[in-house]
Amino acid sequence: HGANLEAAILRHTRLPGVNLSDATLVGADARWAGFSRANLSGARLNQASLDRADLSRSDLRGADLRGARVNETRLDGARIDRQTQIDAEVRKLWEAANFKNPVDAVKQGGSFAGARLWEAQFAGLDLTQADLSRADLWRADLNRACLTGVNLVEANLAEANLSRAQLSLARLSHACLRAACLRQVNLQNADLTDADLSETDLLNADLTGADLSCANLRGAKHLTKAQLNSAKSLAGAIMPDGSVHK
Repeated sequence: HGANLEAAILRHTRLPGVNLSDATLVGADARWAGFSRANLSGARLNQASLDRADLSRSDLRGADLRGARVNETRLDGARIDRQTQIDAEVRKLWEAANFKNPVDAVKQGGSFAGARLWEAQFAGLDLTQADLSRADLWRADLNRACLTGVNLVEANLAEANLSRAQLSLARLSHACLRAACLRQVNLQNADLTDADLSETDLLNADLTGADLSCANLRGAKHLTKAQLNSAKSLAGAIMPDGSVHK
């Protein structure tokens, strides 16, 4: 626990189930090493060489693997969380080893920027701060989902069900929400600049502090003056009647 193994030579070492929580393994050479079922939570593995190492079923929650080399590293069954710091290469390897489809990966905190998630079933799930930028979520079911702080920049949410979803502080600039159901959605302090909200159903949606600058609200349903007045900005927005707010 908390061991200092910085730059240690651990090639071919077999340490199944070892407890290395909060250990420092920065720059360690752990090629071909066996860490299956190891507790590496909170460990620092920056710049470590993990090529062909076995980290299957290891606990990597809160670990820092930025800069680690992971050529043919085994990560099946490894546990990560939103505090785990990993590069795109490591995340891609982990996701490929553990999930058959992107929906499962997103549920476990995976990053699926740009993924096609048509009609995905995310109802009631906690996707706080997930990265879904540029994702195609056409007709996805996000009813009652927790999407606080989620990145949905340039995402396609056309015809999606977002009723009663929590989207406070969400980033939705340039997102397409055309004809989406936004009944009773919480969009407090969300960034909706340049978003397409045309034909959306906004019955009892909370727009308090939301930035709707240059957003397209043409044909939006059940949108009241009180809701509009609660927004942070409507500068340049296209209003439900087609007029442009000044």
